[in-house]
Amino acid sequence: MYVKDTPSDAPDVFLSYASEDREKAQLLADAFIKYGWRVWWDREMMAGQLVHSEIERKLDDAKCVVVLWSAHSVNKEWVLAEADEALKQSKVVPVVTDDSKIPLIFRKRVAVRLTSFSQLWNNPDFLKLHRAVARLAEVSNAPRVIAVPRPGLKQVDVFPYVGAITTFVNKSFGSLQLVPEPDGLRFVYIPIEDGKRRTAGNGALDLLLPLDAVGGLWATARAFLYGVESLDENVILSRPGFDDLLIKLYRDKPRGEDGRLTGSETCWLLIVSGPSESEKRRMKLGPRDLLGFELACLIVAQLAASNKTHHPRPYRPGSASEQLSESPGDADGRGQS
Repeated sequence: MYVKDTPSDAPDVFLSYASEDREKAQLLADAFIKYGWRVWWDREMMAGQLVHSEIERKLDDAKCVVVLWSAHSVNKEWVLAEADEALKQSKVVPVVTDDSKIPLIFRKRVAVRLTSFSQLWNNPDFLKLHRAVARLAEVSNAPRVIAVPRPGLKQVDVFPYVGAITTFVNKSFGSLQLVPEPDGLRFVYIPIEDGKRRTAGNGALDLLLPLDAVGGLWATARAFLYGVESLDENVILSRPGFDDLLIKLYRDKPRGEDGRLTGSETCWLLIVSGPSESEKRRMKLGPRDLLGFELACLIVAQLAASNKTHHPRPYRPGSASEQLSESPGDADGRGQS
């Protein structure tokens, strides 16, 4: 990968395109900007300011070059030259926008096919493009967190989910998105550094909380929201080859007389995936956040029912399921609030 020191005004993304495709380029630029990336793209606006050497500098400084291939751009000398230079620097992301045949040298690269530019946020092809750009535009030597509990451990790309009913817990240091899925509740945590979301930054996390752990989180969030007695919720996810991951929903000790709740106790969510500070995410939860947890868990239950992904097994004494008969509080050592 081509990595070098870049000036503070360097673009994260350089868009290369034919003038006939300017409208598509603008839609992509607007979408990338919403992700917090600096985008260089508007040649017409800057035509009076930039000379060829300046364009070369912007391309050289950019972390990623997105080339829009179309029936127009395959015949444009400057698009071919920019794509060739980006290829040499290993930072090109080709995007095929129609049925035209792209130059032979670029066919070996995996291209994203994006033929519709309306409602990009709901377009799965745009999400593929986002992931490809994020790998280059947010270059980082930070260790990536491995999301688990699905069978077959694998590294995942961390990025905000779009086009779905999701809930956010936003703080100045990070953003947690709760994404209901038929198999559980997905947690997507993106750290914020210098006011920008860093999908590949220290502590970025994408994990799926399995169905059998959603119920306890749901009940605890409801108890905390409505101020009733409840134990804390501790969920430990095993990750072969990595540290176990802890999700803990808890609140301050009761502040009233005789250890009674007063309703003023602060609620917290702790997600720990390793020993470093960036892997210990502690977020204060207000009533709106707890209501978001309740709503997300409710949607998970509805999705599981409609997709028939919930398969409860009857308890039979002496069977393997007997292990499930223990109280979760006894099994994982929950402490009382």
